[in-house]
Amino acid sequence: MGLAAAPANADTTTNDLPDHIVNGDFEYPKGLLPHSVNKTFLQQFAQPSAYPEWEAAWGGNFTYITRYDGTYFDQSNCPMAGLTYGTPCWKTISGFDASKFAWDSSQTTDTTGPEHKKGAVEIQQDSQTGNIYAEIVAVQPGRSIYQDIATIPGAVYTVSLKHASLNDSNIDKLSVMIGAPGKEQPVEMTRETTNGNGDKIGETSTVIATKVSNTYDGNRDNDRKHSGQWETYTGAYTIPAGQTVTRFTFKSVGSADTNHGNLVDDIRFEISYPLHYDLKGGTGTAPQQHN
Repeated sequence: MGLAAAPANADTTTNDLPDHIVNGDFEYPKGLLPHSVNKTFLQQFAQPSAYPEWEAAWGGNFTYITRYDGTYFDQSNCPMAGLTYGTPCWKTISGFDASKFAWDSSQTTDTTGPEHKKGAVEIQQDSQTGNIYAEIVAVQPGRSIYQDIATIPGAVYTVSLKHASLNDSNIDKLSVMIGAPGKEQPVEMTRETTNGNGDKIGETSTVIATKVSNTYDGNRDNDRKHSGQWETYTGAYTIPAGQTVTRFTFKSVGSADTNHGNLVDDIRFEISYPLHYDLKGGTGTAPQQHN
């Protein structure tokens, strides 16, 4: 599937942009997951006797967040079936700070369903460990999450992240895409750790692919069980001349279906060392990362 371009009018100045990836572990905001699920929603997938298992292992462990208006998708008040966007399934996040969440997506608003909202970012919670992570696409095929970063031309930035496939029915694949907004290119990444399922440390490619062993059982209740399934990848990117805003995003290269798979966590993109450069006729040093 292709990568849909992020909005052309996204912030492309350095005003208020971070100088590194923010919220790369997706832990902000806290307390949204897990939550209860409307039983009308569960009726689409399971018999009443299976509701507790589905709610605990799958249904209550994901939501969507939109940075621009500070809302989240509340399944406990949203039956979903037969609904269109505009149904009141979205709630305001109390005390939400957009700069702390930081993530946007290229998803757009349409009337296909209540979760089809502009900028929606899907976060999920592991049903066994409680770990929070993200899926690179929410509900619309070809879309992806992203951040715009204030960068220093000529500086070398390091990239690292964890990746996992949704389950063992498919080896999910993605590319890390970095560049000026709208001009992102795939970055070579090297596998640094393995999960013991056959992948090799040291393999380098512009496509990340991670084998996992959590079993697809038809009910998708293993789709939130990723303990021990993550693999770590690292890379580097040199900021081209004149590029003071750099977009960090992803492109799905393969997944079980168009809006599931390619899980990511612990994402970092930051300057790797100070650089000396000319500054209005003098010299200066690139600033260290702000924590």
